[in-house]
Amino acid sequence: MDARAACRTKPDIFFGGKDTSKEAIAICMGCPIWDECVIANMGEQWGVWGCSERARRRIRKLAAAGGTEVELLALAWESNVTHVGKSLDMVDRSVFVRSKSDAPLVS
Repeated sequence: MDARAACRTKPDIFFGGKDTSKEAIAICMGCPIWDECVIANMGEQWGVWGCSERARRRIRKLAAAGGTEVELLALAWESNVTHVGKSLDMVDRSVFVRSKSDAPLVS
């Protein structure tokens, strides 16, 4: 696990199912490597890896359709906001500026 990862403080809640997913996703939303985690773990089937399992399925479909990294991260972030129940107006979108590439991930 990356030493910068916010999840290192409570790793058990990231695999606790629906009972802990809101707390886990809220932790992810404040993580300094959130964007790296989402992209690197798109293929994970279980647990919270920057977003919910359901969001990762949607991200994989978008990636297969040629979605850019920024589009994938936007989908993950908006899914997280909906899941946790925060207003999109309160969300810091500066995470998208950190994105390394706007090129499609899958050709």
